[in-house]
Amino acid sequence: MFKTIASLLVVSMIGVTAAFSATARDREESAEKRVSFEQLPRAVKTAIHKATKRAKIGEIEKQSEDGKTVYEVEASRSGVAFELTFDEHGTLINFEIDDQEDAHADGDEEEDEEKEESDADKEQITSLDKIPTAARQALVKLAGKAKIEEVESESENGVKLYEAAWRVKGVEHEALVTAVGDLVETEETIAAGSAPKSVQRAAAKIFSKGTSVKIERKTVVLYEIEAEHQGREKEVLLDATGQRTEIDHEDHDSDDDDD
Repeated sequence: MFKTIASLLVVSMIGVTAAFSATARDREESAEKRVSFEQLPRAVKTAIHKATKRAKIGEIEKQSEDGKTVYEVEASRSGVAFELTFDEHGTLINFEIDDQEDAHADGDEEEDEEKEESDADKEQITSLDKIPTAARQALVKLAGKAKIEEVESESENGVKLYEAAWRVKGVEHEALVTAVGDLVETEETIAAGSAPKSVQRAAAKIFSKGTSVKIERKTVVLYEIEAEHQGREKEVLLDATGQRTEIDHEDHDSDDDDD
């Protein structure tokens, strides 16, 4: 439940090699420059947020491959490290799972940190009658007449969350709420043919032909806060747990770093 690392892709990513993996020679020839999240183009920031929801973002590198700018992002979720590459328009063009040997080479300190985060966020199976009233009422309202089949609790950024799953005409549905009933996200399994054509085309490019994929339509609730800070208009996106997902300054030109 809600174990996807990327909104559409990661359900079937593990064990699948994306079709656009660069060769070792290409990587050696590409120019690399470490950048911060705030320096990325808006389209890339939005794409990273959507593809790595609830994952820990690591290093981000700006590279030049075949005369085109790409951004390589390291991330991890529940002890699994992975790497995503986006073009300057925010299109995901490569995805790789780090093998265990590479992950081990990163050092015991990082491994211990990942373990602590994994333990803290560990989901626990519970029941409707054991969760806060506000959370229970919110989940029951979302499920409607459907019977809630499973309930889990977890903590994220120190915020307690509750997740429920149910089926409507055989279709899987899930929802995540806070203890006070605020909606964090919803998830619905859909047929591959029901996804937008643009999504189907992008998935076909990323995965090899014949790969079995599962598509889940996710709705994530975000709060955009706008304010003037030190003479500049500033926008901050927060999720329901209070985690900051994006910052943007109105007079910030993300292309300045391209020179």
